[in-house]
Amino acid sequence: MPRSIRVFSESNLYHIVLKGINSQQLFFDKNDYVLFLKELKKACNGYNAKIVAFCLMSNHIHLLLKFEDSNDMPLMFKSFGASYVYKYNRQHNKTGKLFNGRYYSKPINDDAYFYTVIKYIHYNPVKAGICNGLEDYEWSSYNDYVYLKNGFTDVKYLKTILNDKEFEEIHIESDKDLIDFFTINNSIHAVDDDFITAYYNELKERFGKEEIIRVLKQSGISVNKMEKVLNIPRTMIKKHQ
Repeated sequence: MPRSIRVFSESNLYHIVLKGINSQQLFFDKNDYVLFLKELKKACNGYNAKIVAFCLMSNHIHLLLKFEDSNDMPLMFKSFGASYVYKYNRQHNKTGKLFNGRYYSKPINDDAYFYTVIKYIHYNPVKAGICNGLEDYEWSSYNDYVYLKNGFTDVKYLKTILNDKEFEEIHIESDKDLIDFFTINNSIHAVDDDFITAYYNELKERFGKEEIIRVLKQSGISVNKMEKVLNIPRTMIKKHQ
């Protein structure tokens, strides 16, 4: 099967995800995290790209990058991949591939989605139960903005768009996050029945039955999934259409 054609962004902004091959762990200690960020920053500098946001999880990575020219994106990742994987393998006395196929990229063409992706990236470790607060996770760009901590993020770019108060405001938790984050997850990962069930259970804590059905539909879950996976009667689904 031929590879799908990448969709380019009018704004040259992209949400990018890298996954470890076979979901393997990518980072084992501080040196691994620092190596990744140094090599990424070096590659971005070579191709006039900005690191707007990032979050390094144990077996996958979220990036929000801004390119001067979208045509440079595949060239930048080719350069980054060759250098980083070589150094990573040498550091761990390993050989072979590190990442699971091509990187995922989603173009960002409007402000609302831009802010949602930043929030989604920074909330990844919180939603995964790794930490309680955004500032508690060392390997994301959140603290670059709040405390100027890591120095790998191009803070100046985002600060021309958002002031400190606005940055804080877009990170306030809301019920809408459940829908937005599920929708992003659904586009990146193969969302299985267990994930849909967990999502449904979260919705039940916040919404009534009629609202839940509306939200499930808005999130792209089919009537068949609602009936078979979540045991919601088809008559009830149709009643609240």
